[in-house]
Amino acid sequence: MSFGEDLVFVLNYLKHCNRISFTQEPLYQHEVYNSVSLTHSFSPARFSNLEDIQKAILDFADDKNKINPRIYDKYVKDALHLTRMWYKNKNVPYIRKKEIIGEWLKQSYIRKLKISDYQLHWKDRMLLHSLHMSCFIGINWIVNGKEYINSLSKE
Repeated sequence: MSFGEDLVFVLNYLKHCNRISFTQEPLYQHEVYNSVSLTHSFSPARFSNLEDIQKAILDFADDKNKINPRIYDKYVKDALHLTRMWYKNKNVPYIRKKEIIGEWLKQSYIRKLKISDYQLHWKDRMLLHSLHMSCFIGINWIVNGKEYINSLSKE
């Protein structure tokens, strides 16, 4: 895992704690900005990392029968963001974008979500629905809009 490993480590660590204490004192401050770090770059592996992170969160939550649907909120936000980043990448052919998204969707939590549980902007709702249904043309249209329509008229 190249993205989110800190969260996965912390969740696994917390499972073994008997007691947790809190303090108001800031014990750690991270201010380094690195434009080539994993948080500022993109690779298709991020989709798999997203699933690994969500699995760690669900495993930490433990009782799957009583999980609040809000536990998926960050996952949905990240899934939409990663999809936009991937589909806006002009260096990757459409067919490759479709392959990567298709492979990710086969093992993703997206298909398990009840879309009506999420209060989203209409564009986000359409994108989530398109992902849920594996509608690749819809995904491309929602993400790239006019650019996509213009590219169709040139073909």
